[in-house]
Amino acid sequence: MGVVYRAIDHLTGQLVALKQVIAQDTPNLMDSENGGGRHFRLALAQEFKLLASLHHPYIIEVKDYGFDDQNHQPYFTMELLENAYPITQVTQNSSLQEKLTYLVQMLQALTYLHRRGILHRDLKPANVLVFQGQIKVLDFGLSTMQDRNTSQSSITQTAGTIAYLAPEVLMGSTPSESADLYAVGMIAYEILANQYPFNDASVATLINDVIHTYPDCSQLDISADLALVIERLIQKDPEARYPTARDAIHALETAYGTPLLTNTIATRESFLQSARLIGRDSELYQLHTSLKNAQAGIGSAWLIGGESGVGKSRLLDELRTLAMVNGALVMRDYSSHEAQTPYHSWRAILQWLGLLTDLNPADAGLIKLLVPDIFTLPTHDPKTASELEPDKIEARLLHMLEQMLIAQNQPIVIILEDLHWASSESLSLFAHLAGMTKDLPLVLIGSYRDDERPNLPALLPDIPVIKLNRLNDQDIAQLSKAMLGEAGKKADIINLLQQETKGNVFFLIEVVRTLA
Repeated sequence: MGVVYRAIDHLTGQLVALKQVIAQDTPNLMDSENGGGRHFRLALAQEFKLLASLHHPYIIEVKDYGFDDQNHQPYFTMELLENAYPITQVTQNSSLQEKLTYLVQMLQALTYLHRRGILHRDLKPANVLVFQGQIKVLDFGLSTMQDRNTSQSSITQTAGTIAYLAPEVLMGSTPSESADLYAVGMIAYEILANQYPFNDASVATLINDVIHTYPDCSQLDISADLALVIERLIQKDPEARYPTARDAIHALETAYGTPLLTNTIATRESFLQSARLIGRDSELYQLHTSLKNAQAGIGSAWLIGGESGVGKSRLLDELRTLAMVNGALVMRDYSSHEAQTPYHSWRAILQWLGLLTDLNPADAGLIKLLVPDIFTLPTHDPKTASELEPDKIEARLLHMLEQMLIAQNQPIVIILEDLHWASSESLSLFAHLAGMTKDLPLVLIGSYRDDERPNLPALLPDIPVIKLNRLNDQDIAQLSKAMLGEAGKKADIINLLQQETKGNVFFLIEVVRTLA
């Protein structure tokens, strides 16, 4: 259950969709003494980790997650789909090829989810939208919240879901990939017939039809071969349906006689980039431990070094999600070789903290003076800051940064990437803040290419370095399988990847891209 709002991300200026989840049975999710709250928060954390890891052109993108300040209710922010409509509405006057293309895109989204071991569980037209000419699947992965807020007494309010629920699930069986495919079949029938096949005015009648009645596919205005595909998707026996979503795609294309699969660069990339983190267990454990220490008030600073393409950003992606689901505020910025301002590496961090903190005009003016292209800030007075002597600016900035961090009242993770391009001023601020972390609930992390700036640790001598090496042969084999499925287990492919990439993750993905 939840409410969706149209919102503005003040850090980027972008419009987003914000979904607030109503967790009615848990009065205080943030109460550490509340066992139920802790359990539910952990379950929510796992749900978010799932959602945040999904990147596919036919699946809505989840951007951020948190708990609101007033009621401690969880929320997600997602890409805003303006002028998006349910697939059944959009296809009322569409050609047969357009309808089948949308069905194939829905099946491609399921192929992606199922390969990652994820079930949708609630496919229905309201959760399959058409946006700018392509499918967007949404509202999946929230089974924890759905289970917690659904009871037998509310079944009369869920006819819309029952209409696409597989018969075996309705009778108590565990949901499966086959149940998702049944829902696709029912949606397919509805868009091809321009009407739902059963009488949904009565919940009791609808349940009986879902369990016992077969829609008449021979009445659809399609070929006999296509009708057989739809019939197989909506079989009452899950074993009689297609084994996988990809098998269903192949059957649709064969029956139609024309390729329908929209295998774009984006769809191929989704499989390559979504593979689980491999070969970095010890490094992630080290960073996870530092996060736990920060939650206890003992911060730390780290440098993540490695050659270009070795996987530094991927490791930090994993840490970001881990930190967010454990209640930390995560801020991230990037250095650029084209930056002209002294503290450009801190641009997003200063803006973010400026939005979260009640700054006085002079402090806000100092931020604006140092980073003039910041998108938005509270009322600011750059005149006072401009009168500061140059050697006092950094001391003032460091003090202000410390006060803003303390004001957050929660663990904080700051990630600055590409420090090999950082200015001397940005590095000096990084070094001074690193010296203060032991008294703050802060994990400060900077990544850099050690093949471009190998002397960076010498400039930051008191900060430990986590060195990322190339993947070994065993890791390459695991990553090959994760990205290519069963084909990635073949010895000739693994040998090719080992020989051509020598374990560099970027090179490995580039080679796999040519094979996908």
